Order: sequence, then structure tokens, then C-alpha cells
Amino acid sequence: MFWDVRPDQVGGVLSRFNDAAETLDADARSCVTDLTDAAASCGGLSGGTAAGGSPVGAALARFTGQTLECLTSMRGQAASCHAGAGEAAASYTVGDGDMESAARAGEYRAPIGYGAPPPQIAWPRD
Repeated sequence: MFWDVRPDQVGGVLSRFNDAAETLDADARSCVTDLTDAAASCGGLSGGTAAGGSPVGAALARFTGQTLECLTSMRGQAASCHAGAGEAAASYTVGDGDMESAARAGEYRAPIGYGAPPPQIAWPRD
């Protein structure tokens, strides 16, 4: 049987996703570290809050917080997509096996004589 979804190929994509996610995590940590260091260099961070006196440091501190929030949200959404795709592929495999078993057992047959089709799909009469 040929199906549109191929769980082995889905698994390959999810594996590549894992590799990319590790790189993304490392890059995000590096970005936040660099922004925090930049803010601190202009007198921007002191104990996790913006120190008074440096508008550039305070702006960088706010930007760092917003960037961290955005990156954390993005990573969480990506992880949810990864989990959903894996779960869908596994369910697809189970359903495929169930349908094949049912077909072999003769549980699926073509419908026979259920009357006229509903008006919305009946052919118009000339």
C-alpha cells in the first residue's frame, strides 16, 4: 500500500530537527550572554536589573529580556510541533496497521444499494 505519510521519513525530519534545535539553543544562549555582557559594559545590568545612569545599558537590558522571552517561546513552540509530529506519525502507523488488519478480515466492503444520493450531490436532470 502507498500512503502519503511515511513515518520513517517523518523520523528522519525529526532527527534533523533535534540537531538544529541543539544549535539553536546554543546560539540563543550565546546571544543572551553577549547582550547581557554588552548591557553590563555600559553599566546596564546590576543583579539582573538595569542600573541607573546608563540609558543605553537600560535599553540593552530591556532588549535582552524581550529577546530571551521571544527565544524561549519560539523554542517551546518548536518543541510542541516536534512532539505533535512524532505523535501523529506514531498514530498514523497504528491506524495503518488497524486498517490493513480490518481489510484482511473482510470488514471493509463496498456499500450496496443505500438508495438515491442526497439532492446536493445528485446529477441534475435535463
